[in-house]
Amino acid sequence: MESLVQKNRTPEYWEAHPDRLQALTLDDVNEIAVRLLDVERMVWTIAGDLSKIEPQLTGLDLGERQVLAPDGEQLYG
Repeated sequence: MESLVQKNRTPEYWEAHPDRLQALTLDDVNEIAVRLLDVERMVWTIAGDLSKIEPQLTGLDLGERQVLAPDGEQLYG
């Protein structure tokens, strides 16, 4: 309801919303992403068994890496 009031969206707007989303192309989404996302400020959070996932992450150029233990202690990075 708050969105309806703040952005003057009618119920009809929201009824048609799924169709608008379905009509988006990959190019549309990529164009919006380039405009809105600052990849230099992105933070990746990856959780899992380090011994299994680390080989898959090597070479992905995800930026500076910090590895934390389950208790939050920084192991390296």
